[in-house]
Amino acid sequence: HARGTDVTLHFRIPDLASAFHLTLRDGDVTGAVTAPDGPAEVELKLAADVLDGMFTGRINAMQSAMDGKLSFTGDTAKAMTLQDLQGELSRCYRAARDEVGDPGNLAAVISLCVLLERTGTDPEALSRRLEHWAELAGDPQTEGQLLMRAGLLHLERTGDLESAARCFAAAARANPQDRSARQRL
Repeated sequence: HARGTDVTLHFRIPDLASAFHLTLRDGDVTGAVTAPDGPAEVELKLAADVLDGMFTGRINAMQSAMDGKLSFTGDTAKAMTLQDLQGELSRCYRAARDEVGDPGNLAAVISLCVLLERTGTDPEALSRRLEHWAELAGDPQTEGQLLMRAGLLHLERTGDLESAARCFAAAARANPQDRSARQRL
C-alpha cells in the first residue's frame, strides 16, 4: 500500500505527553517514538484511548474526527493515507500488543497525575510517586514517560534542577529512542 506514497504522519498524544511519527516513502515505512526531525505533512492529535481504538478496530477514525476526538492539520489528501493503511497498521499494532501485552491504562495514570498537579497536591510527593511507578512500569516507554513527568514536576513546580536532571537522565536511559528526555538535559 505504501508504494508511491510520500508522507510523514506525526501523532501527538497529549494525555501521555508523548508523540511518534511514521514516514512512508516509496514502499518503505519508518518511524520512531519521537516527533519527526522535520515538519510533517500531516499532524494528528488524539488521546491514547482513541489511538488504541483506531489501531485495534474498536474506534472508527473518521467518526472520531467528526466527534472532535481526533484532530489533524496539514494535507488532507495525505491524511487519507492513514485510512488506506489502516488494515496493515492495525495488524502490526495488534501483533505488537500480543507480543508485549496490553499496556494498561497509562493515560489514566498520567491524567491522575495532571489532576493532582492542578489541585495542588504536593509536587515533591507526586514526583516521588511517579518515580516509584516508573520502577514498576515493566516497559521502557512507560518508565521513560513517567520519569519525564516527574522531571517536569521538579523543573516546573519545585525548581529542583538536580532532581529534574536526574529524572530526565533516567528517562533517557530507560527509553533511548525518545529524544525529548535528552533535549531536556
